[in-house]
Amino acid sequence: LAEYTESFRGQMIATDTLEDSVLQSLPQMSVTYNHGNEYWRLYAGRLLAGGMRHSIRGAQVGISDDGEFSPAVYDRLRQFIKDTLPVTKRVKFTHVWSGVMSKTLDQLPLIGSLPGRPNEFVFTCFNGYGYSHVMHGSMILKDIVINGESMRPGARLFDPARFNHA
Repeated sequence: LAEYTESFRGQMIATDTLEDSVLQSLPQMSVTYNHGNEYWRLYAGRLLAGGMRHSIRGAQVGISDDGEFSPAVYDRLRQFIKDTLPVTKRVKFTHVWSGVMSKTLDQLPLIGSLPGRPNEFVFTCFNGYGYSHVMHGSMILKDIVINGESMRPGARLFDPARFNHA
């Protein structure tokens, strides 16, 4: 399936613990912006933000090293947060990390049996949106492991065999 997938590196930044006045003025829920390309949320009194990989040449596609981060992505992400959430203009972001994700060329995850490999299953390529699909996807995979198939919505769309044109 490697010819139907590609990796990319995403990046996150986080503040140190915020003052109560700043915390109270921020949304208390997770927020996505720019069609899901940027996102932020509060966690343990900190603001966590990710995205902006699309704003640089190559969009971090094809990168499989998560041991470093892009200073350009960091700068653009920090500026985006300052512009979008003005209350953060004086807030310092003290943490940065990256992670490698994968996607399929058709933008749908791979959930199910590996073609031609009995008793081997995949649950991958969520295009950076894994958390929003993990519950339903895990129910699909459970059905496949136990029953050999799943009738749940999306099960056929996510089947890795969709790329098997042999």
